[in-house]
Amino acid sequence: MNKRELDRELCRAFDKEDVERAKQLIALGADVNASGRWSGGCTMLWLTVNAAGQEISKNFRNLATGFAEYLPNVPQRNHADKRQRYLRIMKMLIEAGADVNKPSNGSSPLWIAVHWRDLEVVRLLVANGADPNAESYSVLSNLAKKKGRKTVPGYYNTALHEAVEKNSVAIVKVLLDAGADPKRTDHEGRTPLDIAHQKGYTRIVALLRNLI
Repeated sequence: MNKRELDRELCRAFDKEDVERAKQLIALGADVNASGRWSGGCTMLWLTVNAAGQEISKNFRNLATGFAEYLPNVPQRNHADKRQRYLRIMKMLIEAGADVNKPSNGSSPLWIAVHWRDLEVVRLLVANGADPNAESYSVLSNLAKKKGRKTVPGYYNTALHEAVEKNSVAIVKVLLDAGADPKRTDHEGRTPLDIAHQKGYTRIVALLRNLI
């Protein structure tokens, strides 16, 4: 197989949650940082972090349960098993040199892990060099700009803002310990402390109050 075929096969291994196949392809030289049409423009690490996070999402689990009830012939989804497979692939990618800060869909792997409130993966990424001040970009941002008929995504927020939005106290602590800047503002000019005050998250307010 040539390089492009290897990269595509790695994406297929991810789709099938085939841990052993992914391991073989990485050993054969598949680019762990590649992205293309075959991956929706996303890196394998970003996709794996996103998939692992979905498996612990209550909303996603409820959706999968409802889908199975509507289509009784579809096997029940084993969320725990699927998550473990994604975690194994994720760790293989990191060990093989995947860039933990390379963004996809306007966010880094760390930011998307924070979005899913995935403390385990947040810790893994931070331990492997993920930037605790990771930013996200969105067409919904107040800083997005029109360019002809298209909207160019603008800066939206940081991983710390997202952790506060999700009321994830443990993740806020991990990010702060890793060096996240509590003084950064989001696209609306709010600091993480401003958001915590607005939402009434008293435990997070207590964490951030003395850092501003």
